[in-house]
Amino acid sequence: MSVANPTIDTKEDVASINVGTNNGSNQNISSAGILERPEINKFLNESDIATNTLLTKFKTSIIICEEFSKIIKRKYSLESNYNDEFVKSSKNYFTGQDGNSSFSATLNACIKDVLKYDNKLIQVKQSYIKALVKMYDELSALLLTMTKLRKQTKEKIKKLEKDVSDSIHQAEKAKNKYDSLCQDYTKLKKGDPTKTKLTIRGSKTLPEQEEDLRKKIDMADLDYKQKVDLSTTLRNKFLSIERPQIVKNLKDMILEMDVALSIQIQKYAIWNENYFLNSGIVICPLNDMEKSMKTTTNSINVEYDLYNYLNKYVLNKNKSSMVNKNLIPVQYKKSPYIGGSKNTPNTSAGSAISNPVSGSFVYNSGVGGIPDTNSITATPSNNNFSIAPMKNTNPFVKKHQQSSQMQSPNLNSFHQGNATSNSEAETINNPRGGSVNSYKTLDPVGSPSIPQQSATPAPPSSIIESIVHTEADSKNAANMNGENGELAASFKTFGISLSQLILLEQDSLLPKFVKQCIHVIDKYGLDIEGIYRKSSNVLELQKYIKLINQDPSNYALLLPPRSSENGHGVEEHVILVSNLLKHFFKNLPVKFISSSFLSEFQTYIAIPSNSESNIVMKRNYMHGIVYKLKDEQYWVLRALLFHFKRILDNSNVNRMSLKAMCIIWGPILISSPSGDDLNSNQNEFGDSNLSLDNSNEYMKDVQFQIKVMEGLFDVAEQAFEPE
Repeated sequence: MSVANPTIDTKEDVASINVGTNNGSNQNISSAGILERPEINKFLNESDIATNTLLTKFKTSIIICEEFSKIIKRKYSLESNYNDEFVKSSKNYFTGQDGNSSFSATLNACIKDVLKYDNKLIQVKQSYIKALVKMYDELSALLLTMTKLRKQTKEKIKKLEKDVSDSIHQAEKAKNKYDSLCQDYTKLKKGDPTKTKLTIRGSKTLPEQEEDLRKKIDMADLDYKQKVDLSTTLRNKFLSIERPQIVKNLKDMILEMDVALSIQIQKYAIWNENYFLNSGIVICPLNDMEKSMKTTTNSINVEYDLYNYLNKYVLNKNKSSMVNKNLIPVQYKKSPYIGGSKNTPNTSAGSAISNPVSGSFVYNSGVGGIPDTNSITATPSNNNFSIAPMKNTNPFVKKHQQSSQMQSPNLNSFHQGNATSNSEAETINNPRGGSVNSYKTLDPVGSPSIPQQSATPAPPSSIIESIVHTEADSKNAANMNGENGELAASFKTFGISLSQLILLEQDSLLPKFVKQCIHVIDKYGLDIEGIYRKSSNVLELQKYIKLINQDPSNYALLLPPRSSENGHGVEEHVILVSNLLKHFFKNLPVKFISSSFLSEFQTYIAIPSNSESNIVMKRNYMHGIVYKLKDEQYWVLRALLFHFKRILDNSNVNRMSLKAMCIIWGPILISSPSGDDLNSNQNEFGDSNLSLDNSNEYMKDVQFQIKVMEGLFDVAEQAFEPE
């Protein structure tokens, strides 16, 4: 028999199913009068254990009902908790993916559509949960009523049986008294007739004694008869009237209880069928106009997603962000003091990075620079081409004066196919048309100048070639920019976003500047009083900002001087570094943690801290917020918080409390509820993170930022791996 498509294979199976069906139908037909059979009626009406037997059966039904109600309660509790948790998770997913272009388009869209099916299933389950809750309420009411009726019936049976038992016991006592008096009378008859009995009233003769005893016997006989009649009456009434009525009531209550329970079980089966059928219709609709979950998942195109993701970088005009500077080769140059050329670099070995066409090309250009056509030279002996250093090696400088023979370079030409590269290579090897100019050669032998027709240079075969540069080229570019009177866009540390800085450094998700500042303060400033509270000299601060912006190698200046001959001691220098670190975060284009998390921070603050469970819930909620941060935010925040905790570990020396740290760093890192994400302190120096504005709105913003900062301190150990 197949599981997927159950069918009956043999005649024996058909016969067995028919027999089972017939037995079931016969059982239902004959069950109508099965309780009215003589043997059952005889047991219920004549047996003394009938009531106890029915009470035991009644108790069993009550226990079954109680256990079933517990199962129903447990089930709807689990289903409800699952719904709540899943809604939270799916909501967090939708919130985290909105506006994030780094995710795969079709894959992410498919996941969202699939989660929408789950949300529809949750709606179906909500009605199922409501039905289970209603069933539980009905079972609880049934259980309460039947338990009360059983208790009342049991107490009534005990009372009636006790009355009958007590009356029989009294009759037995009267019988014993009567028998005892009769025995005394017999003894008195057989005794000595002349013997007298001495009493308080005097002596009594045998006839007098017999007469007194005869009166007692008559009274005992009367009492004995009355009590026997009473016990007989009570027993007959109990057996003929009261017990049959109690038995009938118990039987009816048991049947009512079991019927009600069976109806609830049938309802449970029907609701389960409806739930699963409706769930199936949601996943696979009967209407052809609606897509099924399976059809939705077929819309994923992983190659298209990868193409779109990579194409963003292909179309990016900033080529310097696409190269790891640690992998740029060193150009061999022999020192002029031991026989090398003073003006001409030796390009005989290791200078050519790749060979896109016949001959070797050497690009000694600035970051992202486009080679000038006036620098193309050729030697006739080996057909090797060299491209001389560019006149302006900075790719960001706009040239206002260009040679009429040179075509305007287009950065998008770097992304053309091999056909374009080959055609341009042929243009260089076989120039046609254009004016004839003379160019100086870079050949170290000193070959004469050879006229060469102007042509569009072949694009570099790799992005690395287009941005290979040396320190001398950077200086030449700076000089040329000064001559042109224009400010060149160079590598900066202050005033750019974290993602741009990390992309330029190509080192790690923690900027080198932040890492160096934390290292200096951890090593030299943990015991300096007011390390983040004190301000440094504004001129010194501006000087260091300018030096670091000019050249990232000046990060070494962050290390404190070995002596204080210049009047600048170690403590003052470390305070300067702490102000540089604050100024770095103040000068980010937008707040370190933007207002996109504002509603979640407000929800976090609204959770009360009046119990241990609420404190744990707040910590877990903040952990979820930290989990949504971008990678660079996550790692920078981790480094900052553990650094701040090391500051707090030495608070007895540096006098920096948790409250002080939150007051200083909260407004720097956290976006305010009433403001925007843009930093307003980019042109300020020193410790100006606390304004003197006493308006209520400003104070509310500061209190909000302080509370969020305290929450980040509290969740640091849980949200981040220890350093």
